[in-house]
Amino acid sequence: MRILTAVTEAPPLRSGVAEVASQLRDRLPQLGHTVDLYTVGDAGRVQFGEVRLTGAVRQWRGLRRRLADYELLHLHGPAPTFSEVVLAIWRSLPRAARPALVYTHHCPIDLGRARPLCAVYNGAHRSLIRGADHVVVSTESYRAIMSRGGVAPISVIPFGGAALAAPEPRDRAERFTVAFVGQLRPYKGVHVLLEAANLLPDVVFEIAGAGPSERGLRAQAHRLRLRNVRWMGAVSNHEREAMLRRAHVIALPSTTRAEAFGIVLVEGMRLGAVPVASSLPGVSDVVGDRGLLCRPRDPLSLVQAICYLRDDPRTWSGLSERAQQGAAAFTWHESAFAYNRVYHDALLGRQLSRGARPDRLLDQVRQGMLADRASVLIPDRGGRHLRLALSVGAELPPAARGSRVVSRGGWAGRTLADGRPAIVSGPASPHPDGEPIHSGMCVPVALGEGPPVGVMTFSRLRRRRSFDQQELAWASNEGRRLAVTLAASVAGP
Repeated sequence: MRILTAVTEAPPLRSGVAEVASQLRDRLPQLGHTVDLYTVGDAGRVQFGEVRLTGAVRQWRGLRRRLADYELLHLHGPAPTFSEVVLAIWRSLPRAARPALVYTHHCPIDLGRARPLCAVYNGAHRSLIRGADHVVVSTESYRAIMSRGGVAPISVIPFGGAALAAPEPRDRAERFTVAFVGQLRPYKGVHVLLEAANLLPDVVFEIAGAGPSERGLRAQAHRLRLRNVRWMGAVSNHEREAMLRRAHVIALPSTTRAEAFGIVLVEGMRLGAVPVASSLPGVSDVVGDRGLLCRPRDPLSLVQAICYLRDDPRTWSGLSERAQQGAAAFTWHESAFAYNRVYHDALLGRQLSRGARPDRLLDQVRQGMLADRASVLIPDRGGRHLRLALSVGAELPPAARGSRVVSRGGWAGRTLADGRPAIVSGPASPHPDGEPIHSGMCVPVALGEGPPVGVMTFSRLRRRRSFDQQELAWASNEGRRLAVTLAASVAGP
C-alpha cells in the first residue's frame, strides 16, 4: 500500500510525535507498505512561544497533486494550520480520487491562558476529522473523549517504547533517584519538579533534555540553590538508557493535556523505574496500577508520592516489578501490526462503497490479518458438508481446489455450528488435503443476528507469529461488514 504520512515532526527532531512517525515509517515497509513523509520541514514553520504555525497552505497545489499518487493518507494531529490545511486539500479532491484517510489524534491543543480559544479550536477540529475513514487514539481515555465528540470508527493503538534489556540490581543508584527525560517546554512541568526537589534534598533529580524553557529552569534551580539536581542536557539513546537504569522513579509532571501518553514512561517502566506522573487523560492509562498519579501543578503532591516510594522499599519493589510486567504490553512491533489492520480496514470501507468484487474484499481483510491465505466456506444444500467457495492469497493445493467439499466435523464446521470464532495454533488445516499451517483462524459470516451462513478462514503457513485475540476480534468485525456481500456472491448449488 502506498501511504503518505502527514506529521508536523519527524527525526532528527526529538519528540513523542516524531518518535511515532519514525517507528511506523521504519516498520511498516516490513509489512508490505511504502511510506513517505510530509512534515513541517516541507511546509515551513514559525513559532511564537508555544504557538507554532506552518506554511502548509503555500504547498496547496503541490500537495494536492501528490495526494493523487497514494492509496492512503495518514494524518497526525492536531497541529493548527497544518492539520486543517492537509484536511482541506484532501477534501478538495474529487471523492473518487481521494486516498483513504486515517487520522491519529495525539492530544488536544491546551495552551494555559488561551484555553477558551483552544476549546473552540478543538471542537472545530473534531468536526473536521469526522470525514476520516478511521481515527486512532493511543489510550481508552481518549477513545471515550473522541467518542463523545461524535467521531467514529475509533481504534486504540498504544505507542511502544525502546526494546531494552532487563535491568540488573547493580544498575540502580545508591541514593534514591528521580529521572525526567523530555523536552524542556512549559507544559512538561519541570518547574514543578524543581519545587519538589527543593523539599527533598536527600533525593537526586536527574533532568535530561533541551528546549525553550531550559534557561528559565536553570535560573530557577540556581535561585533555589538546588544541589541535588543534575542537568544532563540532550542525551544520546545510550545515555538515556543508562540514566533510566539508575532511576528509582521516572517522573512526568506535565501540567496540561498536551501530554497524552508519555513514551518515556514506558521506557522507564521497562527498566524497573516506577512511574510518578500527573493525573491526565492518557497518562493515567499508561501508569495504571503500576505507579502513582499526582495532581497537576502541585509540587506537594509530587513530594508525597516520591516520599512514599523512598520510605517504603517493599512498595517500591512491588511497583517496580509490576511496571516491568506492564511495559511488556507496549511495543512498536504490535503498534505496526495494529496500524496495518487499520489501514486495510479503511481501504475495505472504500471498496465496499464502490461495489468491489468479493475476492478483492476478502483479500483486503487477508492483508490486514497478515495471513498467507483466506477462504470462504459455505454449507452445501444438504447442510452436511462445507464447500470451498472463494480463496485468495497463497495458491491452494490441488486436492483443495474446485468444488470439493470438506467435512463439517473440522474446526471450520464447529465454528459454523456454534457461531463462535476460533484460533487454531499448530499443524491444522481447514482444507481436506491436511496441509499443515502455523496458525489458523475461523470466523463465522452471519447476516445480522441470524445463524452463520458461512465461514471465513485465515491461514499463516510460514509466519512464526500466531494469531491473537485482537486479530480475532478484528476479523470477526470484518466478517460482519462483509456478510451480505459474501453471502450473496458465493451462494450457489
